[in-house]
Amino acid sequence: MGNVNNEAVPLAWALMTRKSQEAYVAVLEYFKDHLTPNIVPTVVCQDYEIGLRNAILYVYPNVQVIHCWFHYTQALFRRIRSKLGPRDLQKLRNWRLAKVFYRKMCAIALLPAADIPAAFRWLVDNTAPDIQAFFADLIQYFQDTWLGRFTPEKLSVYLCRERTNNKIESYHRVLHRRFGQHPRIWQFAAKLKNLQTITRTEVDALDRSIPVRRPTSQENLSRQITIDCLWELYENGSWDLARFFGCANHLSAIFQNVFVITTAHEVHMFVRAAGHNVDTPPPRKAMGAMNAILPNGLYRIPILQIDRQEQNISILICEYNP
Repeated sequence: MGNVNNEAVPLAWALMTRKSQEAYVAVLEYFKDHLTPNIVPTVVCQDYEIGLRNAILYVYPNVQVIHCWFHYTQALFRRIRSKLGPRDLQKLRNWRLAKVFYRKMCAIALLPAADIPAAFRWLVDNTAPDIQAFFADLIQYFQDTWLGRFTPEKLSVYLCRERTNNKIESYHRVLHRRFGQHPRIWQFAAKLKNLQTITRTEVDALDRSIPVRRPTSQENLSRQITIDCLWELYENGSWDLARFFGCANHLSAIFQNVFVITTAHEVHMFVRAAGHNVDTPPPRKAMGAMNAILPNGLYRIPILQIDRQEQNISILICEYNP
């Protein structure tokens, strides 16, 4: 699949008898030399299949290969599910700080590749010993697999607009629905011809600036804005790792996260509020400041806005007589 006017559309289909590196090279070379000699891809997003990556770089040596962030987070979850067992998984679901650590491990791919090893070490060193012990297998797995076998360069999605290959995974479901299970050869050929007609119609519509997909949801737009803001603050040095991880902990609802960031304003909470740098979630409602103006209009007292159920605060009111 490729992007045409910012819409994902299929460019070609291939029937393969096996998924080896040599087979991928043969398909990609035919695609490049005979079907699309005018296409020069700059970015490819894929899962972590090494043979496919090697084939892509062999045929398109100058392309940037981005590996799917979602596949990474799924790999982490499969690891803990296979190693912890039902009882420990239930313990994790009820252990707030352990869930915080896990969400930060998922977010580590948002960092620059060069910063990931030190950030991982910092995260582990600044985690309570009981949580380190609980996640001992996951920590070793990350060390061996994601820092060793795959390397930080393959893990990082820093500054990448396309961080997942969800679009092609969604298209696979469309293909399965349209073709069904094991169609006969003539049925398959007819359905493939119909699919090509649909795709050609979509491309023609895109050439006329007519949308062929539903617009990006507000949720996804907001998520991109918040991640862009997070990256900007990290890039310009406004944040250290504590602030980065503190904010990244609230980017997703994994394990019933009670506070999920949806605006750039909420990202900036972690700049202003030192107490929220590491593990303490900000108030459920957006935190800000309003000014109480005294009767003479000359004095302004900043008042922190919070949810009353989140925190007990004693208020001392003083009378000022100039």
